[in-house]
Amino acid sequence: MDGALLMPHILAFTSIPEDTDALGAVTTALARTLRLTAEQHGLPTDTAGASAAVLLAVEEPTVRMAVLPYYPGNASRLVIDVIRQCPKPIVLVPVDPRATAPEQISRMLVPLDGTIESAETVAETVALFAVSGADIVVLHVFDETTVPKFWDQAVHARKSWDEEFLARYCNHPDARLELRTGSPGASILDVAATEQADLIALGWGQNLSPGRARTVRSAVAQSNTPILLLPFPAGRRDRWRAQGSMNRHGSDAASL
Repeated sequence: MDGALLMPHILAFTSIPEDTDALGAVTTALARTLRLTAEQHGLPTDTAGASAAVLLAVEEPTVRMAVLPYYPGNASRLVIDVIRQCPKPIVLVPVDPRATAPEQISRMLVPLDGTIESAETVAETVALFAVSGADIVVLHVFDETTVPKFWDQAVHARKSWDEEFLARYCNHPDARLELRTGSPGASILDVAATEQADLIALGWGQNLSPGRARTVRSAVAQSNTPILLLPFPAGRRDRWRAQGSMNRHGSDAASL
């Protein structure tokens, strides 16, 4: 085995030549930012065998994350199978010939729902990007039942709330908070575009049964920005999967 691959590294997978440029550029940016090596694997077709090959390769202890191409609004069976089963971070790269990949990940958007569980899921990975110099933009979206009293009050009340939220859920010196009301999915897409984010980091329970993972579904269906999916810790992930198995009906239950 190549000695370089005994070091922590990123694995990128592609099944067709059209994927190669976008996938390679984002993989290089990730590797440069995180100071990791990278390797690209070709896959023959989008089959169950290809999904199994990705999952087996990512099991290697030195693999830190995998990178997969996808077409927004039309995620392949391979992508669905892998993101539902892989316990490690997966970066989904939208295949868009017009997109220009950055030289490195300089700005990461981190949507947080205000729970300790979601914050802990993304904390380690966000810290790695922050230490590497990436600008961390945290997004929290209120709905009509959770919007705080300060929303229409003085600026100092908002500033105090922002500081408390970041201290509790994303305590990095240079992190900044964006607040929105409405749909989390739409807000993520809007802020990612406005902030020109290079990467969106989303914690999730790997449960694609009906009614679950609405924010992930929305982002994957419409985002032109690469998406880093971070699975919940094993215990919580298993509970979400169990809930999904009780609610799953038919082959369309697990789809994006």
